[in-house]
Amino acid sequence: MARRYRKDPIAAWEKQPKRVLHSSNSSVGRRLLEAKASHEALEITYAGGSEPHQARMIRPKQVFERGGAEYVEAYCVTKKEHRIFRLDKITIRAAGTRGQNATSPGSAAKDWVEDLALIAIFIVIVILVIFFL
Repeated sequence: MARRYRKDPIAAWEKQPKRVLHSSNSSVGRRLLEAKASHEALEITYAGGSEPHQARMIRPKQVFERGGAEYVEAYCVTKKEHRIFRLDKITIRAAGTRGQNATSPGSAAKDWVEDLALIAIFIVIVILVIFFL
C-alpha cells in the first residue's frame, strides 16, 4: 500500500512570489517600515508562533507581501535569531511604559543612558553608606 505524503506547507509558501513593500496601508506596516528606515528596534507582542502573546524586541529588516498577506522579516533580539512575523498578528506596544518606549526613535539609546545613570547613582549611594558606617 503506497503512502501519501502531504506537501510541505512552508516550501509551498516559499515558492509563492515575494513582493517587497516600501509602503503599507496598515499602521503596523507603516511603523515597521519607519523602524527599518531608522534602524531602530521595536517591542511587539506576537499572537502566533511557539510562544503566543510574548513580548519580543525586533529589528525590522524587510516588509513584504506573499500569498495575500504582509510579513516582516526581522532580527528577534529576544530569540537572538532572524524570524518572519505576519503583520496581522503583530501588536506594537504603545508608548507610555518603560518597556514600550522602544516605538520612538532613539529610545533604546535613551533607555541605556537612563539605566547607566541609575546604576551610577546606586553605586555612589552604596559607597557613601559604606564610607560613613
